[in-house]
Amino acid sequence: MRYLLVLIHSLFFLHLSGQELKLDTAYYDSLHQFLLESNLTHYSIFHNDTLAYNWQSPDCDDDLVNTASLMKSITALAIGELLENNFIDSIEDPVCKYIPEWKAGCENDVTIKHLITMTSGVLRKPHAERVKFFTTNDWNSFVLNLELDTLPGSVWAYSNEAGQLLEPIIRNSSGMDVQEFFDQYVLHPLGMNNTKLLQDSAGNYSTIGGAETRISDLVNMGRAILNNGKFNDQQIIDPAFLEEVLTPITQNPYYGYLWWIDPENNAYIAMGDGGVYMFVLPKKQLVFVRANNCNTGYDPMKWRGSDYIKTISRIIK
Repeated sequence: MRYLLVLIHSLFFLHLSGQELKLDTAYYDSLHQFLLESNLTHYSIFHNDTLAYNWQSPDCDDDLVNTASLMKSITALAIGELLENNFIDSIEDPVCKYIPEWKAGCENDVTIKHLITMTSGVLRKPHAERVKFFTTNDWNSFVLNLELDTLPGSVWAYSNEAGQLLEPIIRNSSGMDVQEFFDQYVLHPLGMNNTKLLQDSAGNYSTIGGAETRISDLVNMGRAILNNGKFNDQQIIDPAFLEEVLTPITQNPYYGYLWWIDPENNAYIAMGDGGVYMFVLPKKQLVFVRANNCNTGYDPMKWRGSDYIKTISRIIK
């Protein structure tokens, strides 16, 4: 029944505004089938300041979405707010200024920029070590004992553990509860009122994954990226910082500040394991968000890669 209501609403809406939005409405049926085959339960397509399509599986009553590592891209915006509100002087600040307990970081002059570009010198850990980190009762105590594997800035290496070091930096520099900081400076200004960070038993928040959110919240974040940091006519994210966030770093042409970049499609991407995925196409004024929070079992991850973005972008004439 819900699927019929959504479909009727979409058809009515497109009848009124399809021409204005410059959507290829004839392409929608084949696109919808393509999306279903990519193993999802929700998706939204936002174009030209309008939610053009919003579909949820009739077999999935759960509106809550686990961000998984997409949370890292939200954290990047939080770092910008630390800078904008003078809680930190620069992303070139040494982490030792805020977390002197991390001896390896202090001894090797690791900066905040190293952490948000995944170039801190902490390499991806073996599976057993990653499991140990995720299952510990105190994430921050674990990461404050990390040793460096390479010199900071020398190589790009995706590290959840290094990303968690941003949590005590946000806490110590702002003097605020981390959820409250995100709420005040990032989430509520962006209309992401349903997003709650994950906490461990010691009270630390995860800045790398596991937050609870809704598709509508992620669409709102995408809208702000699309509009150069503006949401509902309010400048929320500093445009200069946002440009840095979305510029490829020297060590990886597909990565910025905790955001993925697809140069082929001119796309900016936030994603996490489990099928939560958002991309923004500024040139086509398009935001796409998907999730598969009700599906279980093997995920072929057809949603990763340039071809997936290219296929969806064909909805714009």
